[in-house]
Amino acid sequence: MLRQDLVLFRNDRKPYLLLTPGQEAVRQMVLRKIRDGIYSFVPRSCLCGSGENQAVLISEKDRYGIFQRIVMCTNCSLIYSVFQMDASSSKRFYEEVYRKLYDPDGWTASQAFQKQYQRGCEIQKLAKPYFPPGKRLHVLDIGCNAGGFLKPFADKGDDVCGIDLDDRYFAFGESQGVGNLFKSSLAELMPQQKSFDLILDSHVLEHTDDPVAELRRIKALLSDGGFVYLEVPDFDPAVKADLLAEIENAHNWYFDEFYLMQMLASMGFQVMEVRKPFHLGILARKGPRDVPETALYRGPFPERCRIKIEALRRISLRNRWYMPVQGVLRFIRKTKRVVIPALTC
Repeated sequence: MLRQDLVLFRNDRKPYLLLTPGQEAVRQMVLRKIRDGIYSFVPRSCLCGSGENQAVLISEKDRYGIFQRIVMCTNCSLIYSVFQMDASSSKRFYEEVYRKLYDPDGWTASQAFQKQYQRGCEIQKLAKPYFPPGKRLHVLDIGCNAGGFLKPFADKGDDVCGIDLDDRYFAFGESQGVGNLFKSSLAELMPQQKSFDLILDSHVLEHTDDPVAELRRIKALLSDGGFVYLEVPDFDPAVKADLLAEIENAHNWYFDEFYLMQMLASMGFQVMEVRKPFHLGILARKGPRDVPETALYRGPFPERCRIKIEALRRISLRNRWYMPVQGVLRFIRKTKRVVIPALTC
């Protein structure tokens, strides 16, 4: 039976974040589509194979006040969403509302590209020393958006390719010298069987329905000795106290450094670099072909589970005073948002 002695956030349907009027309208639309069955969900087990009988319930909602069932597996320690959108609902969600809900400021293509370019420079600086000087790299960016991550590599003469299910910013990326941007999933790219020296997967893995299969696809597309740069939110209750601010209905899996390291080791990857603290970035090298895949990530990891449960208990105790204070602060910020513009008119 699912343990419910450590529930941090009940489903009161109230958003935790202070939303703009536009975000609130989108949130209400999402709630209606869930209620009407337009967005449908399927139950998921943990990646280790354990079900709800080996799990602790953490939250019944996300930061937008949208129903979720977030649990921690007491076998392997992974935190995940029990109910995840099915494939067709997920596709509609990302096409219809994802950017409107998560990007209220409505970034332009130029703004998105510039931010991605800055991160791409950081990744390039991290990865390039592992390749022979002057080597022309074949680089793939999964979830490329405007292609900004690829710009620093293209500028150095590397062969770049980007894929994304949302192609609205492709034209801008191409105008900045980033070619080969395709509307495609990684699974759809697989039949081409082109190999890459470096694959970038930034804030994609947590959205997939099967991250193990996704890592297998990445490994299959990497050249011998190739590298993958993975970046995900660092969802570790031992170091992140404000967990609800990071729970999103678009995220199916909530990784921390320990678990992601086990997954990569299971796939035969060798971790070369780890970057923290806010997000978790890992640069890993593909292992030799004769290294078999293992089930290391399946656990059990009793000590890691104990540490995370103790951290959840501390957060639960803190929430007794922290959540009411946050409620007052949100009310003050909301009042300022309404009153100050009215006074300046």
